[in-house]
Amino acid sequence: MTNIEEVLMPGETVIKKQSGVMVSGPGPTGDLHLTNMRLIFLNKKRWSVLSLNPIGSLMGKDIILPLENISTITTTFNGIKVQADKTYDFTVGRFGKRAEWVNAIQQEKHKAQYPPPQQPSWGPMRTPPPPPPPPTTSSRFCPSCGGPVEFITQYSRWYCRSCQKYV
Repeated sequence: MTNIEEVLMPGETVIKKQSGVMVSGPGPTGDLHLTNMRLIFLNKKRWSVLSLNPIGSLMGKDIILPLENISTITTTFNGIKVQADKTYDFTVGRFGKRAEWVNAIQQEKHKAQYPPPQQPSWGPMRTPPPPPPPPTTSSRFCPSCGGPVEFITQYSRWYCRSCQKYV
């Protein structure tokens, strides 16, 4: 039997686990694990049975389903039905347990699709410093007429009203 620790990827954590889960009727028994990335069934015994079961080819094998591959999850008479590349029936016990599994899988699938927004790593946005105040007009004079000039902020230039030109 494979241990869950051998199967987990970096950053993957187990959210929910149940032992004694059977796959599709008289199939293998094992542990069902829900992680933040996948639904994992680990078979307890390595055995193979020829069966008329729709997943007979999976008998005795571990089943690993990435959450993004799961299209629907529903409760059934004795477990949950998971639709991904194929349909998988897992017996998980009484009705309350079945609903818990369906809700947990749906929540983790939603979290995987819509992770919470992250704060920017560079910190809060900073506004640029204000521009320096314009120079005073009393210290500048027009080189042509000697009259006072004024600073026009829009163009960042000095202007002589007497000559009607920038200096």
